[in-house]
Amino acid sequence: MSSPLLIWGQNPDNIIAVFDFKPVGIEKRQAEKITERLRIQLNKTGAVKQMSRKWIYNVLHREGIKKIKCITPACTADLGNTLDVDYAVTGELIKEGDSTFTIDMNMVHVPSRITKKSKRITLEGDLGDVVVELEILAWNMMWLNPPEYLLAKKRLGRHDPNVIAMIKPRTREDALKRAMWFPGMGSIYRGNIVPGCAFMSLELTFIGLTIHNQRKFADLKPDRDDNFEKYRAATVGDSINKYVAILERIDSDMKKANANLRTYSISAVGIWALSMAHAFYAKEKKDEFAFFRPVRFTFDPFGNQVSVRWYFL
Repeated sequence: MSSPLLIWGQNPDNIIAVFDFKPVGIEKRQAEKITERLRIQLNKTGAVKQMSRKWIYNVLHREGIKKIKCITPACTADLGNTLDVDYAVTGELIKEGDSTFTIDMNMVHVPSRITKKSKRITLEGDLGDVVVELEILAWNMMWLNPPEYLLAKKRLGRHDPNVIAMIKPRTREDALKRAMWFPGMGSIYRGNIVPGCAFMSLELTFIGLTIHNQRKFADLKPDRDDNFEKYRAATVGDSINKYVAILERIDSDMKKANANLRTYSISAVGIWALSMAHAFYAKEKKDEFAFFRPVRFTFDPFGNQVSVRWYFL
């Protein structure tokens, strides 16, 4: 049995026309804007070629069709036949109550006049929530999984800080600012998780080694001063030779610690500089899930408790 993907074929040569959804209880202009968001998401799927709204209505007007009177599968097929497209989409946006909306959509294969996708969705919220539902529907129409950020918008709400962070463009300049705060942060911000974590780990390692050698050098200095005073006070040849050997060993250790301190300090600065360059010049990796936090801390004001919750997209 053929899968939906094989039936559709995800063939970009398939041509689809999306007609403005019929408004019921909302303004016509609002319905047009919401339908346009559906068209935008269909373009992002890359599964079909889409005719522009302007072209669709220019052809309809030329054919004497000034108003779409019905959105049944038969009417949709007739409209698609007029445009000579492979698929046609019509629908209604119905306001049932103050915060209740219904989306009614039909996608028809024009040559066969068979309805390939039919959806009727009722939801609570506002027109922004209707937009989110239609954006997800655009991907479902193509039998594709919606991007993670769209699912997050539906589940968490489009005003959630995590969702806003996922949608907001991550510019090179913002990445550079984060890399200046600490190596790796800019790369992670741009979606390059592995290099970002590598920069962060290397920087922490070099900082740790620098601090270790700084402390080692500082610990050796009082020991050297103490043995140097004993050397100055010594009068017997064996004692003098003993403290000379001790001082030479301490000086060698201090010289080694100082050399390591210089090497690791320069390395830490070098990693910082490389991280900034990578954050600015590396290509952004568009992986929305990378910017979504699956673990969040929540506070229950009634139980006066802090808890950890897992979120799965």
